[in-house]
Amino acid sequence: MQIYEEASEWLIKHRTESLDPAERARFDQWLRQSPLHVRAYLEMNSVWDDIQTVDAIEGLSSEALLSRAKSVGNIVPLPTKDDSPRLHAPPKHRSSVAQRKFPWKIGIGIAATVALFAVAAIYSTRDTYATGVGEQRSITLSDGSIVELNARSRIRVRFEAAERGVDMIEGQALFHVAKNPARPFIVHAAGTQVRAVGTQFDVLQNGASTVVTVVEGRVSVLPRNVDLPGAKTLGIDAAAGGSSTAPQSAVLLAAGEQVTVSSGAVSKAKSVNATNATAWTQHNLIFDSASLEDVAAEFNRYNARRLVVDDPQISNFHISGVFSSSDPALLIRFLRAQPELNVEESERQIHVSKR
Repeated sequence: MQIYEEASEWLIKHRTESLDPAERARFDQWLRQSPLHVRAYLEMNSVWDDIQTVDAIEGLSSEALLSRAKSVGNIVPLPTKDDSPRLHAPPKHRSSVAQRKFPWKIGIGIAATVALFAVAAIYSTRDTYATGVGEQRSITLSDGSIVELNARSRIRVRFEAAERGVDMIEGQALFHVAKNPARPFIVHAAGTQVRAVGTQFDVLQNGASTVVTVVEGRVSVLPRNVDLPGAKTLGIDAAAGGSSTAPQSAVLLAAGEQVTVSSGAVSKAKSVNATNATAWTQHNLIFDSASLEDVAAEFNRYNARRLVVDDPQISNFHISGVFSSSDPALLIRFLRAQPELNVEESERQIHVSKR
């Protein structure tokens, strides 16, 4: 399996990148280490050619992968229970040649299947960055841009010649975008596009809604099913200091402004304290009349023991204050001090109900 994983990595490098002389030398050395490396790479290359596009790999289920592997024609199915010879039944005649070839075909078939799964698994996680509960990390991208990833978050980077794309799969991230007017920086989050050239902005992906907060510079926010033609768009020219025309549905945000995109609709831009919106980078949680439901969702980003709001009547209980994301006891003590609330703790959860 390890050989196929290594072959997968080399194959992806050859198909998606331009190897420099040093990498080509390492690849040549890897091939010379064993004939098994050569065989694995050739098999991987054949499997890749059989799959028309990389997108096809990502979209295949395990059943579809097995079906595709079997269609190569080099897998011999094992006999099923119904096909097995019954007890006392006379054995069927098999030639010695068939007996020798059968294990060989099974081995090659298994190799093809393993290769196919290896390509799918490695490519699906390539250029994907994620954090767990309470974990934060800073990522420097190939263009010099920096992404600060909040807890329980995941992004996928898809840089191309014409644009720098990032998929905000879940969670929250603060983007420090390196300037490059020829390659706009585009964050995709639940159908929303956030375009910039050189700026800082925060994107919070919360279910079907997306909250965009600009810290520095300007960005354009485009709701679902809206696309701007060509490179001369609001998100590029305006961020670079120029002017342009764009669809009315595109919203231009300046530093200190925030919008929420939900169900394809963009809220009216409002002024916010950008420092408060990005306080999570300093391990602080700042709530300004936030509902208990929203507080619980943010709390659970940093703690394995989840905060559960049991009573719908208190879901709109509002909280204001500054709490430490690394010290959950502070928020729990605050909730216990509220006369309207009852707090019960278990090993795995913290339940809040109306007193």
